Amino acid sequence: MSSLGEPSVFFLNACVLVTAVVAGHDTLLTLSREIEFIWTQRFKLRTVLFLLQRYAILVNALLYVVQVDRPTVLSCESIAIASYAVSAAGLLSVACFSVLRVWVISSQRWLPTASVFLVSMVVPAMNIYTYCQPQRFYLNDGKCAVEFTEMAIPGTARVCSILIQAYGTMSEFGERDRTFSFVVRCSAIASDLLVLIITWTKTTDVWKFRSSGFKLPIKTLFFRSGSEYFLVLLLLNVITLVLDVTVPDVVGVTPFVYIHDAIAANLIARFILDLQSVLNPEDTTTMATASSGSLLDNILPPDDVSSTRSSKIENIPEPLRPMDRE
Repeated sequence: MSSLGEPSVFFLNACVLVTAVVAGHDTLLTLSREIEFIWTQRFKLRTVLFLLQRYAILVNALLYVVQVDRPTVLSCESIAIASYAVSAAGLLSVACFSVLRVWVISSQRWLPTASVFLVSMVVPAMNIYTYCQPQRFYLNDGKCAVEFTEMAIPGTARVCSILIQAYGTMSEFGERDRTFSFVVRCSAIASDLLVLIITWTKTTDVWKFRSSGFKLPIKTLFFRSGSEYFLVLLLLNVITLVLDVTVPDVVGVTPFVYIHDAIAANLIARFILDLQSVLNPEDTTTMATASSGSLLDNILPPDDVSSTRSSKIENIPEPLRPMDRE
């Protein structure tokens, strides 16, 4: 079997390095806000989602580049399982965030929430399915390698290194992986589109409110409805899909997916911080909605963060209220 070419190895390693730098840099930039709005607050669902988005990428990058002087089959298997677990948790947190976001902005309606749930869960489900396939770990030229035995085409070995190398040819197993990657990426795009459409539909009255005389900048409206974040996530998924189709590596996907995951995680983590920043620790309240208050309070700020609002603020459409404060 042929090994992955030097240019592809270089691009793969470069993408992983950029991933670590992007994730680490953004973590340092927002560290003070993270301490203020995450670590000093009560541990809730939003805390879990934030930590998974912020640190899963860093942990995975570390697992990717970690070098064991004298690796054993057991150490290789341990690294792989840890990487699988962290990746699965990160993917699930992305899906959960999208679902909870729609649950909130759609006024707890089940139809749009269920639609986003079904579409967004395709990505973690298909990846977890792959992680759970029968595998054989071994050493190849002193480096960890894994063979997905059940997924190998008869007469070939589908072998992908956990760390640097990949073995095989596109004709042997690339088409199957490219199809898998295509379905996963299309599902992610569909999920982002659904979130955007539901958000824009829900905030239609915001645009009417603005045209009636209340001055709110377009940028503010996009930021406060979350459209800015999900629009960038959508564009990232489209770019990754195009690269998957045009310049895949030996396993059928573009290494750019690592950079995509890092930027997406940073966006979601920042979005959670922005939502958290509206909470005043001195007058934090609980959600008024009895049926789903405890769940929503775990992911988004209370609907009323201040009891002293002007009449203009009180008349702002609901999707913007959590972001307004005196």
